[in-house]
Amino acid sequence: MFENAESLGVPEQEFPALELSVKVLNTNQGMNEGIVRKSKTLGEYSAFAAKVREFEQESIEREESIKKAVLYCCRHDRSSCKTQKVLQEA
Repeated sequence: MFENAESLGVPEQEFPALELSVKVLNTNQGMNEGIVRKSKTLGEYSAFAAKVREFEQESIEREESIKKAVLYCCRHDRSSCKTQKVLQEA
């Protein structure tokens, strides 16, 4: 985390005078479930990320884990499956 843009080496005249505070929430499965339940997309992403981690624990490479998680989620109606078409073309 940084205090200002100057701490990143950006001269003062090159950045606007804007201050922003954000709250970062953990959306992994089992965390902040109230918020995750309110967003279908966030819920789908949370389930997808959990599957990727599960497949990685089975000693599958990350790229293969991602592909396998996409296919799993599509079969289990956890995604719109637009990504599946991209995987089939690859």
